[in-house]
Amino acid sequence: MSDQPPYPPPYQPPAYNAQYAAPAYNSPYPAGQYGSQVPQGRNGMALAALIVGIIALLTCWSVVGGIIGGVVAAILGFVGLSRAKKQAGNGRGMAISGLVTGILGLVFGIVFIAIYIGAFRSVFGTDYSDCLDRAGTNSSRISDCVDFWDPNTSRSR
Repeated sequence: MSDQPPYPPPYQPPAYNAQYAAPAYNSPYPAGQYGSQVPQGRNGMALAALIVGIIALLTCWSVVGGIIGGVVAAILGFVGLSRAKKQAGNGRGMAISGLVTGILGLVFGIVFIAIYIGAFRSVFGTDYSDCLDRAGTNSSRISDCVDFWDPNTSRSR
């Protein structure tokens, strides 16, 4: 057999020689001036405006979701925009998105309210009031109208 081991010896780096070391770099600027930035604060109002605006838009068919949520999202959006100006644009996009979705939720909520009122009048409102108008001052006919249009009576439609 041979005197050599069956595998090569492990790698050993060359010995350190100070004459070949890289010279120290003396920068005129303090260390870390360009490499690190101060973390900016978060714009919570912009995020809240976006969340409430999306909820207002998704629930615009209800009074609370559409109208009240839209108003709240619009207010939070305006506050978020003013904070974004103070924080160098931090959260500006979210604030604008929250403002737009809040206004859309408000507009759609008003449209749905108008549709509800129109549908109620066409189904219940004008027919009942027409019946009372035709009854005049006749108490018997007035009670007939009330009995006919009252859902709690057995004679209702």
